[in-house]
Amino acid sequence: MKIQIKKYLSDLNTSQKEVVGLVLFLIVVMVITFRSSEEVEIKGIAEPDLLITPEAITPESIIDLTELSTDTLNDIWPPLSRPWTGDLDGMIERDRIRVLTPFSLGSYYIDHGHQRGTNYEFSRLLEKFIKKKFGKEAKELKVIIIPVRRDQLIPYVVKGYGDIIMGSL
Repeated sequence: MKIQIKKYLSDLNTSQKEVVGLVLFLIVVMVITFRSSEEVEIKGIAEPDLLITPEAITPESIIDLTELSTDTLNDIWPPLSRPWTGDLDGMIERDRIRVLTPFSLGSYYIDHGHQRGTNYEFSRLLEKFIKKKFGKEAKELKVIIIPVRRDQLIPYVVKGYGDIIMGSL
């Protein structure tokens, strides 16, 4: 068997020998990995010192989560903006279109300080289209993306904190 392997290896060029060596190395690594994972004893999670029994639960020990509101912590945009509702002509007069979108990898995200995603690209296309369509009237127009939580999209547009929603509802 050794003679056959030596003969086979002697017929290979250098790059083929490197590939064979790499494959053999990976096989050895896989065998070691799978073998060691079978031998590892899975130890149970240590039992906690304190067990909560139904008798230990009292009305005073339960936290009322209805008092905790994330709205006051997460709703930063409304205080920074005045509500405004109107049509496209009004948006062009104001020189801005506010686009509400949720953060979502692929749709809208910030990468190294730069806006990225399909919603960002669509907003740039919308800005170019409106500037081309309306000409001088929309020369200074800016489409501004405002990232919000998904559950805030419709309420914010209704209240006037955004003009357009870009995002899957």
